[in-house]
Amino acid sequence: MAYASFASKEELDEIRRQQELSKQRLGYYGRWAKDRFISHEEAIERINKGEPYIIRLKSPGNFFETEILNDLKILLNFDLDSKNYASLILVGQPVLNSTLRRNLFEALNQRITVSYNMKGIKKDELIEKTKEDIKEE
Repeated sequence: MAYASFASKEELDEIRRQQELSKQRLGYYGRWAKDRFISHEEAIERINKGEPYIIRLKSPGNFFETEILNDLKILLNFDLDSKNYASLILVGQPVLNSTLRRNLFEALNQRITVSYNMKGIKKDELIEKTKEDIKEE
């Protein structure tokens, strides 16, 4: 499901602050994703008024195995030669990279202009970081 999100940088910063304080998983999900619950009519009205927004995708976490990436491929190819209609930010687990490298998603992969991959933390680094965090409390 795609939906318009009107959350400002300040609102997102506040959500993150609250999640960090309560030691919850960080992100725009569940009750934090208040824009998921507005009506289609309200979203259209706010867009027509010129309120800044982005399109977010609600996913059960495994959307790379569904049709969403195919839909994104079509969307990003729309009238490609004359205009840039959308910027797409994909955030995911390491499986995202391997999924995008599949021939099926070659067209989508070609539209990626910036890619940043974070490597996972090693077990000894995790242990050391955990010890440091415990000392600080």
